[in-house]
Amino acid sequence: MYLGVLLILLGIAVWVGSFPLLIAPIGFWAVMSMFYIPREEQRLRKLFGNPYDAYTKKVRRWI
Repeated sequence: MYLGVLLILLGIAVWVGSFPLLIAPIGFWAVMSMFYIPREEQRLRKLFGNPYDAYTKKVRRWI
C-alpha cells in the first residue's frame, strides 16, 4: 500500500516534469520510514508475536 502511494507520487512528479515535486515522494518515504511504519510494526509485534517476527524475516518492509 505504501509502495503504491510512493510510486503514484513519483509518477506524478515525472509526468508533470517538475523537479520540486520530487520532494513529495521523498518526504512521504521519510515520514513513513521514520515515524509511521516503526509504530505500526511495534503494534503488530505485540498483537501477533513470533508469527509476525517470522513474517518480517521473509518479507521486506516496503512490499
